[in-house]
Amino acid sequence: SSGGAMRAYLYTSQFQGPWAGVYANGGWLGGKSFYGLPYELGLRVAMLNGHKDSPANRSAISDSEVLENRLATVQQFPFEGGHQLADVPTQIKAMSWLLEGAKYYEGFSRDKEMLYDTFFMEDEQLIVSTEKAFAAAQRLFTSINFVGLKKTALLSLFGAPEKLNSFGLAADEVEKGTLVYVFHDGSNSVRWTFYFDDEDQVIELKKEL
Repeated sequence: SSGGAMRAYLYTSQFQGPWAGVYANGGWLGGKSFYGLPYELGLRVAMLNGHKDSPANRSAISDSEVLENRLATVQQFPFEGGHQLADVPTQIKAMSWLLEGAKYYEGFSRDKEMLYDTFFMEDEQLIVSTEKAFAAAQRLFTSINFVGLKKTALLSLFGAPEKLNSFGLAADEVEKGTLVYVFHDGSNSVRWTFYFDDEDQVIELKKEL
């Protein structure tokens, strides 16, 4: 957000990608002196600005023109507030839009909801994952490169792992520096483990049967 968004834009002009998109919360390119930089072609850009954030909103118009001249697709996600982080629903909407637009994966929003598809095993008194949930997890976790994504962003997108089903694992039940999403049908299970660095950014994702 803010200066971080500006840096994200800048990095696409300074370092070879591939870059797919930019999530810009309350940030801008940096003014006219930055308009001529060779930003990555064809970026997908989500701009999240509070309705009282006058500087960001003023810059959004000219910034969009600059980026669209570089063949970017720009989408505005306004929210109530000033120069601050967007509310969680707006964050999720913007991030979903970014990922939904990826050429390699158009069913992200559907699969994100399907992760929580469950049924109740009355005899065992357990809530377990359906086949659809297993399939959605396989598509979702293998179609997207999560490396570099913050833990907070993952939790905003997919929710707390312990809420998936009766076998879900809370943060204090797993190895430090990980998030584990468990899909269990009462007999079989699949664990998807995200590993994070010291800055809580994803460095690896592993599947375990």
